[in-house]
Formats: sequence, C-alpha cells, structure tokens
Amino acid sequence: MNHELNRIQEMLGRATDSNVEQLQTELECVSSEIKTLSDLYDSTMAEKDAQLKPLEEELSRTRDIVTSMTRENNVFEMDVRTSKISLDSARVRINQIQEKWSLDLSRGVPSVMKPPEHCPTCSQPLQPKGSEEGSETLANAQKAMETEIREAHNAFHLAEDAGKKASLKMSECSKTLEVQEILLHDLQLKLQKLLPEWSAKFKDVQEKLREKRDIQNRLTSQISMVVKESQLITQREAAKALFDANKLNVAHANEIYDTLDQELSSAVDFLKDIGLEKEEEENDQRVLSSVGERFGQRGVQTFILQHSVDSLQRTAQFYLDYLSDGSQQLDLSLDSGDKILRNAFVQGADGEFRQRPLSTLSGGQWRRCSLALSFAFAEVVASKGRLRSSLLVLDEPLTHLDRSGRTKFGELVRKMLGMKQDIGQDMSGLDISTAIVILQDLSAEELEEAFDGIDTVVRKDGKSSLTLDEISSS
Repeated sequence: MNHELNRIQEMLGRATDSNVEQLQTELECVSSEIKTLSDLYDSTMAEKDAQLKPLEEELSRTRDIVTSMTRENNVFEMDVRTSKISLDSARVRINQIQEKWSLDLSRGVPSVMKPPEHCPTCSQPLQPKGSEEGSETLANAQKAMETEIREAHNAFHLAEDAGKKASLKMSECSKTLEVQEILLHDLQLKLQKLLPEWSAKFKDVQEKLREKRDIQNRLTSQISMVVKESQLITQREAAKALFDANKLNVAHANEIYDTLDQELSSAVDFLKDIGLEKEEEENDQRVLSSVGERFGQRGVQTFILQHSVDSLQRTAQFYLDYLSDGSQQLDLSLDSGDKILRNAFVQGADGEFRQRPLSTLSGGQWRRCSLALSFAFAEVVASKGRLRSSLLVLDEPLTHLDRSGRTKFGELVRKMLGMKQDIGQDMSGLDISTAIVILQDLSAEELEEAFDGIDTVVRKDGKSSLTLDEISSS
C-alpha cells in the first residue's frame, strides 16, 4: 500500500496545474477553426473538380480520337503502298505486251492494231503465202493481242484510280490528325498549368489544418492530464483509507494467527500420538494375520507344502545346474489354489536367461529338467519322510540326450553311488549303492566311460541272463 501511495504521489508531481475551463475554451475555438478549414478544403476540392474534370474528360476524348485516327491513317498508308505496287505491276505488264507484240502503247491503245508477221512465241510466220490456215492463225493472234492489251490497260487504270483514292483519304486523315494533335497538345499544356495552381491552394489549406490539429492534440493531452490528476487525487485518498483499514485487519489477523498457531501445535502433537498408536495397532494386526494364515483351516498344510516346494526347487536346480552346465533354470511356485506352477528358463547366446514354456523345450532340455526333478523328489522324500532306498532304478533316462548330456548323466550317477560328498551338496537323504538303468540301446559308451565296471542284464527269448563286468567281478 505504501508503494501504491508513493506511485500515485509521483504521478501527481508530474501532472500540470492548468485551468480546465480555459483549456476547454481554447479547444472549442480550435475545433471550430478546424471545421472551417475542412469546409474550405471540401469547397476547394469541389471547385477543382468543376474546373478540371471537364478539361480532363475533353483531354481523354481528344486522346482517344488521336489514337483512333493514327490507326486509321496507318491503314490508308498501307492502301497507298498496295496501290503503288499494283500500278507498278500493271506498268510492267504493259511493257511486256509492247515487247511481245512489238507495239508502242505509251500514248494509249491504238485504234487499229496489226499483229506482227511472225509469232512472238515460236517465231513462225503467222500467214504463209498461199495457205488458208494462215488466215485463221492470223485472226487468232489478232484476237489474243487485243485481249491482252485491253486487260493490261484496264488493270492499269483500276490501280491508278485506287491509288488516287487512297492518297486522297490519307491526305484528309493526316490533316484531321494534325488538327487533333494540336488540340491535344493545347489541352495538355492547359492542364499542366492549372495543376500547380490547385496544388498550391491545397497545400496551403493542408498546412493550416495540420497546425490546428497539432494544437487540438496538445490541448486534448493537457485536458487529459488534468482529468487524470483529479482521478489520481481520488485514488490517493481511497488508497489511504484502504491502507488504514488494512492496518486494522492485519492487527486482527495477527491475533487470530497466534491463536491458530497454538491450536495447530496441539493438533500436530495429537496426530503424532495417534500415528504411534496406529503403527502399534497395524503391527499387531499383521502378527494376527500371519498367525491366522499359519494356523487357520489350511494355514499349516499350505505352510508345509510351500516349504516342501521350496526344498524341491533348490534341490532340483542343483541337479539341473550339474546336468546342463548352468544353462537351464527351473522355477517352482504355488498359486492361490495350492497348485504347483513350473517355469523353465534357458540361457541365450548373450548370457541372459529367457523364460520358455515347458512344451517348447527341446528333447534334451526337457529330459534334463525331468531327471533333475526326479532326483530332487527322491532326495526330498528321503529327507522329509525318512523313506530311504539303496536302489536307484531309471527307465530309458538317456532318451533325447546328446553325448554331452549322457556324459553328465553318467558322472552324476557315479557321484551318487557312494560318493555324494563330491557333488558339493549335503544329500543326507540319499544312500544309493546300486543303480539299475533300463536301456533299449546297449551302446551307451558314455556310461562305460563314467564307471569302472557295468553289469548287464539281457532278456532274450523270454529268458533273462546276467553278464558280470570283468573288472567288477575281479
């Protein structure tokens, strides 16, 4: 509010102290003078139009006439040239006829025309002596000569008449064009003389109008400043009154703020106590929920099943790591309905494990998972249920395994037979001394490489026979 009061006071310091009534009187006088000058400008424009518009219209008409007559004069000139060409052609034709028929036509067409004795084309006599055909030939030549002479003279006279007419029209048009050009020149000079006079008149009126409008703008600006000054004074008084009222409001607000601050502190302490009690209640609730899950209707069974599945998962992964050289993983878990879920993971070329459904595994990968689960299940049963056996029976365990897989299988079985401590895991649940492997293919070289001796049972013709390995029997 102090800043606003200072701003208003600064603007008041820049305001003028002019008399509003005097300024308004001057403004009215200037406005009246501007109106008078505007009327003078309009009347001058009307006088200019009254004087110059007829002159400009006449000048435009004369210019159109000159243009039209110039085109017409050009046409007449072309007609004269054409007539001269026709006349020259007619003269040439007459000269050719004079030479052809050996006549003098300079004084016109003779009244009596006699053809030459010899043909002008073939130079043969036109009337041989004592020949009747010669008379006919001479008559034909006489007729042709007369026809050519008449046609040539007629063409000459026509061309001569056309040339005279064209020359006469061109002469008349040239005179008229000259008169119109002189008139056009006079009109242009008259217009050029009047335009500067009217420009000077308009310039004088415009200068006076510009001066009066500048005075009008200055007076309007001064009146605006005076009005603004009165408004600023009103704003200052209003701002002072508002400032005093706000000071009272601030004092009252400070009192309310102190009261609310004390209430807020008490409320924060109360919320902290409530939060501590809430945490204790939530901890008790979690403990009760856990106890209810463990000792409820299915809590104990689910707990035991989950523990067994976890043990089966760890043990199966140990055997699977050994059989696959760490390239496969098997995950076992329980869903909400206590159903065991199985997920397989296979290591890619980049070293990352990617999940794959069991149905998409290769035969060797699926066989490794199956053997790992079988060995793990036997170990978990032996450790949990104390159900132990010294005999391990495997039916076609090498199916779908490659050479590397069969070798790892043989090494694992050998370690399970009395040397479980070398595997690296506590297999206290298993105590195997004999392994029986049922095979359709007896050429399992990898098993022979893993064991020092293998006893073989062969069934043939409904009878079974035992073949003891020489090394083991010795």
